[in-house]
Amino acid sequence: MVEIAEVIAPRMLELLGPSDPETAHAHNKLGYLRYLHGGYKASLQVLEFNRKMIEENLEPGNYQAALVLNNLNLTHQALENHPEAIAICDLWIEELRAFHRSEGIHAQYCRAHSRYALGHRDEAIQTTREC
Repeated sequence: MVEIAEVIAPRMLELLGPSDPETAHAHNKLGYLRYLHGGYKASLQVLEFNRKMIEENLEPGNYQAALVLNNLNLTHQALENHPEAIAICDLWIEELRAFHRSEGIHAQYCRAHSRYALGHRDEAIQTTREC
């Protein structure tokens, strides 16, 4: 399964360009599949690619921002890099709340989950209440 994603993601980047939501979707799935198959470092490479896409290709309000943020949070939490997941949430939460309510709620949940995992129970409860 990972082999298919390894071929598709770069091809979509070539055909559709970095700002197309389907390109982001393909790379996000690639990172998650790499993680599931034990490719921790390989999935981190995909996260770096996604970060670069966010910084260089996204306009405020673009649906792709929500897609990339959502998958970055899931992947970071699967990788148990909770401080990074919280930092990403903090950076993008306001835009998501303004343009993509459901993604904003999901990001808020991810933030609460990471805070709880780091032992910050009261902050996690407060974050949940903010949803």
